[in-house]
Amino acid sequence: MGEISFSQNAPLFKKQFHHNSSIGKCKHDILFSLMQNPIPYHLVRASRRTVGLQVTREGDVVVRAPSWTRLATIDRFVAEKAGWIQLQKTRISQRRSPRRQFADGDLFWVDGLCFPLRLCESGRGLGFDEVEFRLPIALRDRGHLHFLQWYKRRTQAVLEPLVAKWSACTGFEPVRVTYNSSKSRWGSATSKRALNFSFRLAMVPLEIAEYIVVHEFAHFAHMNHSVHFWKQVRLWLPDYAQKDRWIRQHGWQFGWEF
Repeated sequence: MGEISFSQNAPLFKKQFHHNSSIGKCKHDILFSLMQNPIPYHLVRASRRTVGLQVTREGDVVVRAPSWTRLATIDRFVAEKAGWIQLQKTRISQRRSPRRQFADGDLFWVDGLCFPLRLCESGRGLGFDEVEFRLPIALRDRGHLHFLQWYKRRTQAVLEPLVAKWSACTGFEPVRVTYNSSKSRWGSATSKRALNFSFRLAMVPLEIAEYIVVHEFAHFAHMNHSVHFWKQVRLWLPDYAQKDRWIRQHGWQFGWEF
């Protein structure tokens, strides 16, 4: 990431309009591909001074750049980073978990700990007793639905008191809190003071879940990741950096396919 400029002539490129609301906040992302060195990427014009490059968990390449940065400059920037991009995609493919089979003995995360699944002959649904999960064999084919529902309920039970706590501490009252199945975001906040959280927060330690809640509350004060935003997070949660580092190092373990 950084400011870049080039004097060489730009290679030919072709473009097509591509909408993807999960990647950028603009109305349209633009998908570019160099004719000489094909690296498709999504271009998001943003209010920033530098050009940023990201490879998402899905393996998509996203470039965020100021509105005044020339396309030729961005093309060369992406081409120069081809080696880094391939390295990130290789790491993502290695970390990507296969779809769960819901076999007897499979392990599932809850509050930062792993608990086994036991298949049983009878029962009315998925159960959890803080020691193990129990699922009737007859429901195994729909195991993903039962676990999704369970994790969403668990996440709501864990986060509701945290949201209430930090609403009182910060003075910000969310107008709405929802729980979704996002794999790319732990949480998000809108300018209208709505909060959204991934059901995967039920998988991580409680202090990490609380950090995500604080992080999103800070967006009510600053809808960006500026220096002022991080100062606000630090004011409310002085040891936030340790928790943020934990998420970056271990978060990939919770990206299961259900």
